[in-house]
Amino acid sequence: MRALERERDELLKDLRISESRSNQSRDQDHQEKLHSLLEQKDELDEHIATEKHQIADLDQEIKALEKKISNQRKQVRGSSISAKQSTQTQKNIKVMENRLDR
Repeated sequence: MRALERERDELLKDLRISESRSNQSRDQDHQEKLHSLLEQKDELDEHIATEKHQIADLDQEIKALEKKISNQRKQVRGSSISAKQSTQTQKNIKVMENRLDR
């Protein structure tokens, strides 16, 4: 019986403490701070999502540009080989013309 009375007294004491103005004020401050932090988190999550989307767009653009550069390099190699062959052909023609003139 005494144990129950002590427990009841302890619970009443805890209730009075929790209902005190200073604790209520502190709880209100904590609640406002928590609300503010949650809003900040939501804003940052949205910002992160936007940044990830931009990164994905830039990655696609980079891949497209790399493919374009690769194709241009192939074209340059092909035209370079073609120019060398043309020069060599011109030299061969000159050599043959010179042989004919002799």
